[in-house]
Amino acid sequence: MELPSTSGNTYLRVCSVVEKDKDRTRDDFRHSILCAAYTRGVVDGVVAEDAFQRMIIGKPPTSPFCTPEAADSEQAIRITLKYIRNNPELAHQTPAVLIIEALREAFPCPAHTAKKP
Repeated sequence: MELPSTSGNTYLRVCSVVEKDKDRTRDDFRHSILCAAYTRGVVDGVVAEDAFQRMIIGKPPTSPFCTPEAADSEQAIRITLKYIRNNPELAHQTPAVLIIEALREAFPCPAHTAKKP
């Protein structure tokens, strides 16, 4: 079984099952769970690093993205799939980097997008 963590190309193959509306097989469900767990792990890692920097080091939050509370793993997967399809030249990269960049584009933090005088 391919793992979604191998490359963007593999993430695209494995995680595209979330876009199936019907006729999901047992393997499709396994792939969906793998993709959701992997994607959630990447997002949680970014959140944990942000909290670490804030609490331990005293740095202000520097998260590359600010997901809305209502966003879920499936939405993050769909955003990442779209990002990889729109940027096929990056599909060889590690999916963790692609997930972070996709979510940064989709959910920029207000402090990162504010215009400075």
